[in-house]
Amino acid sequence: NDKNTPRLIDNADIFTEEEEAQIAPRLKEILDTYKEDVVVYTDITSYGIDNELYANDFYVYNGYGYGDTYDGLILFVNMDPDNREMITSACGQAKEIFTQYNSNALDDVLYDYFVQKNYGQGVSAWLDCVENLMHYGSLHVSEWYKNYIDGTQDPNASNYKLVDDIGYFDEETGKEIADELRSLKEEYGMDFVVYLTDQAYDINGEGLSDELKAQNYADTFYKAQGYDEDGVLLAIYTQESSLVCIQCRTFGKADAMFSDKIKSRLESLTLTNLGSGNYEKNITRYLSYLKTFLKTGRLPHTWPVRIMWACMCIFAGLILGSIQLGAAKAKMRVVKKATGARSELVNNSMKVLHSRDIYETTTVSKVYSPQKDNSNSRGSSGGSRSSYSSHSSSSSGRSFSSSRRKF
Repeated sequence: NDKNTPRLIDNADIFTEEEEAQIAPRLKEILDTYKEDVVVYTDITSYGIDNELYANDFYVYNGYGYGDTYDGLILFVNMDPDNREMITSACGQAKEIFTQYNSNALDDVLYDYFVQKNYGQGVSAWLDCVENLMHYGSLHVSEWYKNYIDGTQDPNASNYKLVDDIGYFDEETGKEIADELRSLKEEYGMDFVVYLTDQAYDINGEGLSDELKAQNYADTFYKAQGYDEDGVLLAIYTQESSLVCIQCRTFGKADAMFSDKIKSRLESLTLTNLGSGNYEKNITRYLSYLKTFLKTGRLPHTWPVRIMWACMCIFAGLILGSIQLGAAKAKMRVVKKATGARSELVNNSMKVLHSRDIYETTTVSKVYSPQKDNSNSRGSSGGSRSSYSSHSSSSSGRSFSSSRRKF
């Protein structure tokens, strides 16, 4: 391993001189800081060899990789119009962070820039994510978590009752929700916080279930922000691939007030239509249910329970109605048979003794009114996908984990 060997080789000439001057020092700095080699190589061809195999052999033949296990990454960009593809391969200990999920996410970053021909910006954004992976264990890291790990906590962090990492709320709406959370703190003497994030980092151990990972992440967030010892946190995870969408966590005296059943019901009530992305509506619903519980110690029934009660009431009504109908029928008199109409006439006149109108039939007119279709159909856009694999280089037997994507 020669530290003086170039880590940026732009044979395809897709970077400007200014971009090369920014990228090359970063590659050297990553090697010095994290002891991981990161190589960026572009060319106009792979010389008849499969792109993935060519990238791995290029890494091996040029002596890249840190230490005895040749730790590092190589990004190979083939600009051949008939074989255009980007390949990322990890070797040695770098394979531990270059999981299939992370590799796909890294490819997403590059793809969005590369299809716009912003190659220098794409590689810079890719390097940001690579450094985040090496330093924090995640590609996209929230500012609060960076401050927490680096020991530079924001002194005003505990004042933020609505923390929106995904940038969903505008200033006015966010302020309204935050003010409502502050008023609850003044009334009940403990913190109430809502946190929106795009993912839960695996920050407290490997191999945890999605639920435990989300719980640990939410608890770390609450601690890192410096909130009160007593409080309630609602964490909403907006990442589509996450199996855990929402977490209600309690701390201090709130633990005694909110049982696991209550927290689970709060999560279920808030989770309604969460997939539509209307987080404002969900949080408003959560606050409504939260206030009801704080005032009464009980949560309102969910719609399924209400429907069940409605069905029971209808069923009971049918039974009661049947009983009353039977009683009414029992009291009905049998009509007397009359042989003529003379008995209904007043003597010596044409007046009818008993007169009433009986409508034997009813005519109902129906008008057809076509319904309007208010549904909005959304098409799905098909994009390029990554292919992930793990195998050995043909020349050295070293093991690589690789992902590849056309662009």
